[in-house]
Amino acid sequence: MTDPVTNIFEYSGNLSYKGVEATVSYEPNRNWRFNAAVLRLKAKQNSPLQPLIDGKVPESTPDWNGNVGVAYNV
Repeated sequence: MTDPVTNIFEYSGNLSYKGVEATVSYEPNRNWRFNAAVLRLKAKQNSPLQPLIDGKVPESTPDWNGNVGVAYNV
């Protein structure tokens, strides 16, 4: 992670990721397939040596993530 004081990307502790993910797929016939997924994530930085980032969410980590897709077989 990037240290907010030195602005250097370095090891500054541990990251904790906890969450749940669900996916579903549906095929109404041989040619079509529909997919969907959702992710709920709780991420936290554990950095006792750097109190500015201790207990905060890591960079570029969403709370929720989802996707949908459609596939057609010719």
